[in-house]
Amino acid sequence: MAPTTNKSKPPARDFAKRPRAKVGKRAPAKVNATDTSFKTATVAVRSQGQSLDKGKQQPGKDATLSSAKRMELFSSRGNTLATLQMSLRHHAAPVRASGLKGIRDAVQSLSSLDAAIGVAILEANLPSLLPHLCRCWLDEDDDVRSLALNLYGDILKCLSSSHESVDLKSLAPFVPFLCAYASSALNSLDRSIRIDGSSIVSMLASAVQSPSFSQLMSSSSSKTSAMSRELSHHVDTLLPSMERLLTSVSLGRRASNSGRSSES
Repeated sequence: MAPTTNKSKPPARDFAKRPRAKVGKRAPAKVNATDTSFKTATVAVRSQGQSLDKGKQQPGKDATLSSAKRMELFSSRGNTLATLQMSLRHHAAPVRASGLKGIRDAVQSLSSLDAAIGVAILEANLPSLLPHLCRCWLDEDDDVRSLALNLYGDILKCLSSSHESVDLKSLAPFVPFLCAYASSALNSLDRSIRIDGSSIVSMLASAVQSPSFSQLMSSSSSKTSAMSRELSHHVDTLLPSMERLLTSVSLGRRASNSGRSSES
C-alpha cells in the first residue's frame, strides 16, 4: 500500500474574500459585532386612586366644571374672550379695534339671556376683561379709544340690568385701577386722550346712584353704596386733573374765538 500523508488545511489569510450572502438568507454576523438593539415600554395611568376617591367624595365636580365653562364669554363668531384679548396687544390699530368689536359683541349678546344669568357671566369675566379694557383707554388710535369707551358703557348697562346688582357693587373692587387709568388719561400729553379721560370720569360717576359731591366725599355714610365709598377715596386725585383739563379747553376756545373775530 502507498504511504498515507496527512494533508493539513491551509491557514486563513488576513485579506480573504467575504462570503457572499445568498438570496433569502442573511449574511453571517461578524465575530466582533455588538448588539445595540434595545426595547422600551410605557406605562399609561388613566386614573389614580386618589382622584377616584375625590370623585366619590365630590359627585358634583363635573357639574362644577361644566358650569364654569358656561360662564365663558363668546362672540357671535365663536371666539372666546381670551382669543379676543390677545388681539388687543397687536401692533396694528385695526386689529385692536376688531378685538374690541368682538368683545362688545360678546357682552351685548348677554342681553338675550336672563338678566341675572347675564350679569353672573359678566361678573365672572370682569377680572380678566377690565385690565385689557383700561389699557385701551390710553391707546393712541382714536377709534380704539372710542370703542373702549363704548364697551365700558355696555358693561355698565349690562351690570345695571339686574335688580340685584343695580348698585354695581361688583365693580367696587376694580375702582382703584379704574381711577388710576382715568387719572393717567386726564394727565396725558395728547389732548384727545385727556378729553376722553373726562368721559371716563363721567361714566365712573354715572355708576353711582344720584351722584353728588357731598355723597362722594362722605365715605363713612352707611347709606352710600360700595361703589360710592370706593370712588370717594380717589376724588382728590381726579378733581385737580379735571380742573386743569377744563381750564385748557376753555382757554383754547377763547383763543380760537378771538382769532376768528380778528379775521372778520
